[in-house]
Amino acid sequence: MSYDDLYKTTNYLRGSEVIDRTDSGKIAARITGSEVKTFDDNRQKVLLHLVTEEGEEALILNKTNYKAITNIFGKNPAEWVGKAIILTAYHGKFKGQPFIGIRVDNHPENAQQKEMDLPTAPPVNANNNDDDLPF
Repeated sequence: MSYDDLYKTTNYLRGSEVIDRTDSGKIAARITGSEVKTFDDNRQKVLLHLVTEEGEEALILNKTNYKAITNIFGKNPAEWVGKAIILTAYHGKFKGQPFIGIRVDNHPENAQQKEMDLPTAPPVNANNNDDDLPF
């Protein structure tokens, strides 16, 4: 077994990647869509589709980040498309284990300042049916 086998790769944006990209630990992103995704353990999570300076990416939206986005843009995911957000990496602990997470900056003026630097991308063709959202 190689060391690489111990670390599963993921297609989703991680806090450590945010730290690696910038000295500030913050990146700007534009929301291109969202969807409910069922994972292997049958848990459902909201997947937020984004475009950053690195290209198209996805972020698993936890409850804290969901609240931050809905406080800024409202609860209708269709209204999030095209909006700019700032993602900030932070250090925390979960069940005593350290991790690097991502928080959505809930100050919209910060995102507006960075919005000019963001590339644009067409909306993701996800089934954005509000009735399917588990909240």
